[in-house]
Amino acid sequence: MSQKSNLKKRQKKLEELKSLFNLIAIGISIFLLVGAIKIGIKIYNPQKKNYIKNTNLAYELIRKELNQIYKTQKYIIKSIEEDNVCELLSQKLSSSGSNCYNTSQNYSFNFNIKRTDIEILGLEKPAYNLEGNLVKDFIIDINGSKGENRFGVDRVPVRLYSTGRLGGNLSPINCSKDDEKDYYFYYSPICAGEPEINFMATNTPFGYDVIQIGGKKGISNKLNRDIPFLRADCIAFGGELIAGEYCDAKGYSWLSACYHDYLCATELSSAKL
Repeated sequence: MSQKSNLKKRQKKLEELKSLFNLIAIGISIFLLVGAIKIGIKIYNPQKKNYIKNTNLAYELIRKELNQIYKTQKYIIKSIEEDNVCELLSQKLSSSGSNCYNTSQNYSFNFNIKRTDIEILGLEKPAYNLEGNLVKDFIIDINGSKGENRFGVDRVPVRLYSTGRLGGNLSPINCSKDDEKDYYFYYSPICAGEPEINFMATNTPFGYDVIQIGGKKGISNKLNRDIPFLRADCIAFGGELIAGEYCDAKGYSWLSACYHDYLCATELSSAKL
C-alpha cells in the first residue's frame, strides 16, 4: 500500500509540475506576443508613417516653388507691406483657390495642396524680421479638420526665408522654451499652446541628408542620412546657418570633408520622400 501510495503521490506531483510548466509556457508566450506587438507598432506605426510622408511631401513641393521664385527675383517677400507669397504658392499648388487675407488672430486655413488632404495654414500672417532676414512661419496640416490638429501628430510648423543663407528655402521651427533659453533659438508665437518640441533638433518629421558636392572624380557623396536639421548644419556648415554654439554643446563637429576637401550641402532626406 505504501509503494502504491508513494507512486500516486509522485504521479500527482508530476502532473502538478506539468501543469505549472504549461502555465509558465503560456505566460512566456503571452509576454513575447505582447512584446512583439509593441515592437511592431513602434517599427510600423501607420499614423506616424503617414504624418512623416505627407509633411515631407508638402515641404518638398513648397520648397521647390520657393526656389523658383527666389531664382527669379532674388527674394521671396519684398517687404512686410508687399507680401504675396500665399497667393503665389496657392496658384502653383492648389486647384481650389485660396484664403490669404484673413485677419483673425488664429492661424487660418489658406489652401489645400491639390490631390491630397494636406492643408496650409498661417501664410496670411505678416512676415517678420529674424536676425536681419524676413521670414514667415506657417503650418502644414496633413489631414485638415479631420485630425487631432496637434503639432507632432498631424501638424508641423515650418519657416520660410526670404533672403540670406537660407533664402528661398525652408527650415523646421523651435517650439521648445528650454532650447530658446539654453541655445537662443527663437521660440515662435506659432508654437503657443503646442507640445514643447524643437523640430530642428529631431528628425521627425523632417530628416536631412548631408551631401559632399563634386567629390573625387566629380561624384557627389552622401556623408550622413536622415539626421536633424541642427546636426546637419553643424557637420556640413559648422553651424553657420542657425546652429551656432549648439554644435559645440552637442559635440557635432564640422566635417573636414566639408570645410577642407569639398563644399557640402543639405537636403530633405530621400528616406522620407
